[in-house]
Amino acid sequence: MKYFRGSLKTFLTLGISLVILAICAGLFLSFDRQGRTSEYNAALARQETSLRVLVDKFADRFDGVEMGLNAEGVVDTVTWDALPEIEGHDLIDAVGRISGETATLFAWDPAEGDFIRRTTNIIKPDGARAVGTWLGKQNPVHAAMLRKETFHGEAVILGKPYYTVYQPIISPAGDVLGIFYVGVDRSVVDAVTAERWRLGLMLASLAVVLGVGAVLLLLSFGLRPLRQVSARLTAMAEGELETSVPHAGRPDELGSAARAVEGFRTQLQQAREDESAAEILRAEQHRVVAALKTGLERLARRDLTARIEGAPFPPEYEALRSDFDAGVASLAEAMEKANTMAEGVRMAASQIGSTSDDLAQRVETQAGTLVQSATALNSLTETGSEIAADVQTADELAMNSRRLANESGEVVRSAIDAIARIENASEQINQIITAIDDIAFQTNLLALNAGVEASRAGPAGKGFAVVALEVRNLAQTAAASAQEIKTLIQSSNDEVQKGSDLVQKTGASLRQVQEQVESLGELITNVSGAVRRQTTGLTEINEGVQQLQNTTQHNAAVVEELNAAGQGLNNEAGHLSGTLGLFMLGAKAKSMATSAAPAVVKAPASDWPASEAAAAPARASTIADEPEGATGTWSTF
Repeated sequence: MKYFRGSLKTFLTLGISLVILAICAGLFLSFDRQGRTSEYNAALARQETSLRVLVDKFADRFDGVEMGLNAEGVVDTVTWDALPEIEGHDLIDAVGRISGETATLFAWDPAEGDFIRRTTNIIKPDGARAVGTWLGKQNPVHAAMLRKETFHGEAVILGKPYYTVYQPIISPAGDVLGIFYVGVDRSVVDAVTAERWRLGLMLASLAVVLGVGAVLLLLSFGLRPLRQVSARLTAMAEGELETSVPHAGRPDELGSAARAVEGFRTQLQQAREDESAAEILRAEQHRVVAALKTGLERLARRDLTARIEGAPFPPEYEALRSDFDAGVASLAEAMEKANTMAEGVRMAASQIGSTSDDLAQRVETQAGTLVQSATALNSLTETGSEIAADVQTADELAMNSRRLANESGEVVRSAIDAIARIENASEQINQIITAIDDIAFQTNLLALNAGVEASRAGPAGKGFAVVALEVRNLAQTAAASAQEIKTLIQSSNDEVQKGSDLVQKTGASLRQVQEQVESLGELITNVSGAVRRQTTGLTEINEGVQQLQNTTQHNAAVVEELNAAGQGLNNEAGHLSGTLGLFMLGAKAKSMATSAAPAVVKAPASDWPASEAAAAPARASTIADEPEGATGTWSTF
């Protein structure tokens, strides 16, 4: 704090001194700049005055010299009719005596293309005048003169610096005839400026010294209360907080600072009291945290039998102990229920797997049976199609038989008419016998065809075969009778009558045969329609069986997937059961307590070292309680 007081005083002294020094330096630089500017302006004014004096003197001596001035009274133009020969230098010396500055008259030399000095009051170191020398074509004044412009600038003449002005002399025709030069010695201006600068520096130094002394006195008086407040702050930093801060009643900024320090002292006192209470609270927190840390370590090792017992917690943390014990107990109960559910899931998954296997085998068997049934039904459908084709052919043959029967009826009727004509006219007997022979031949052929068709019809055509055989026999008998009639026609008309009767009977028989053939044709037509309908039904049944076969195969694939899912569920249930087996729960922990120390989390005492000592045996007991070689099943515990 002493270093702080000394450094603050030094800092303030240096700061204020630097401020004073900066102000003085600024004033000095401003004064110096103004002095230099005023000296320069004064030099320019003397320069302009000397130029006017120079032009006036030459205008008085020579005719034709005219001078033009601007609004500020500065020489603007100089005109001369012609530049005469100038003898002597008394005129230029008179100008120098009046103005006290250097002056020169330059004349233009057209042959050389440069300006030459005709007269001047500038004396060389050897005592001779600087006349007869050229201005110089490379000199920037040369170009300005040719442009008929006034030139202001600085130049070094005979080793001395000058502020110069060159005024061109213009003829009435507008040509440049020469130059009026006036120069102000810069070294004189610089000497005056330097003297003024030294004077300003002395005054500024004196002002700085006086200002720093005044600052030291003011700081010594003004910092005394601040040193007292600083001393009080030092005592407060060392722990002494009972004494009040001085100067707290002052109305100025120091009083505000003292009141702020007083408030800070009050806060420090309150903070010290709060720190004592917080220390006690931290000790209780350390004890609670140690107990919770031990319990959480056991919980991290999957021991769900951990409980916080021992010395009671502070009232504000007692709910934390009860919540921890209740949470661990609830978690243990939930784990036991989860284990029971995992066992149930595993058993259900096993049953699902067995059922899926049985269902898969049944579906496979059903699929095989359906394949065989579909093959047999397909073969039956093909056979039904063939039968339908045969029935269609039989129907066509029956139609032909009906047609032939109708034709036979017509023949029989013709035979009857022929026999009637034989009875009516015996003279036509030969023709009748021929007709009878023809009828017999056709009947025999019809009977033969009917027998063939009856044999094709199978059991359904047995009756028709008998009729056909009878018809054939009748035809043969008719043929024999016709032969006998041919031989006995002369002897017995009675036999003709008998033959007529037989023909009548044959016509009746043929009509019966025709009716039976009609019935047979209708029957075959009905059978053909039934067979076609049966074939259509078999085709639809075959398509249904094919769809059922595809569905059964798809069901078999689904059952295989279900079986695989059941196996996966069984495996996952086993994994879940194994994972839950890593936790130490309830009765299983009690069964292990007979071979190990009790796994109870002891709450440490109220102080921190004692809590560490109490937590160490608890951690050792939890490590001893953990089983070795855990395999992930509940039987391990």
